[in-house]
Amino acid sequence: MLFHLKTQRWSLLQKGKVDYPTWSRDSRFIYFLREEGDTAGVYRVRVSTGSTSRIVDLRNFRSTGVYDAWLGLDPEDNPLLLRDRGNSDVYALTLEIE
Repeated sequence: MLFHLKTQRWSLLQKGKVDYPTWSRDSRFIYFLREEGDTAGVYRVRVSTGSTSRIVDLRNFRSTGVYDAWLGLDPEDNPLLLRDRGNSDVYALTLEIE
């Protein structure tokens, strides 16, 4: 949902589950993540028209993170994701106090 300050009204931009909605730098788009089967991907919706497109297909992508996934944008609005590479390393550190 998007609230228009001038009209004081809400408008529906997207139906269904939307994770990590993130505004583009120019505020023309909202990027979001979907993690569901064949529709898994990074999407963006144009705020002025409500048109939505999948810009990254994530059907075979193994994500990771505190809540199993995360989406952010770099300074050029390219998607940033956390990928599970399947590595589990354990480190031991020794602190020597002089």
